[in-house]
Amino acid sequence: MRGGARPGSGRLKGSTLPEDQRRHRYMLRLRQHVIDWLRKHPESSGRLVERALIMTYDIKEPKEGR
Repeated sequence: MRGGARPGSGRLKGSTLPEDQRRHRYMLRLRQHVIDWLRKHPESSGRLVERALIMTYDIKEPKEGR
């Protein structure tokens, strides 16, 4: 047997994280010097921006049960 899908092969479907903890794509426009700075760092741009927003605006995670 060559090629094709086999039982148990491939990437698992879905995520194990609850919906409220998943990260979602959000497009935004930034000036070129900010993009250049983000690209110089090994950490993902999304995580850098997320951390900066949380620290700057003191954003708290929503309480459970809402």
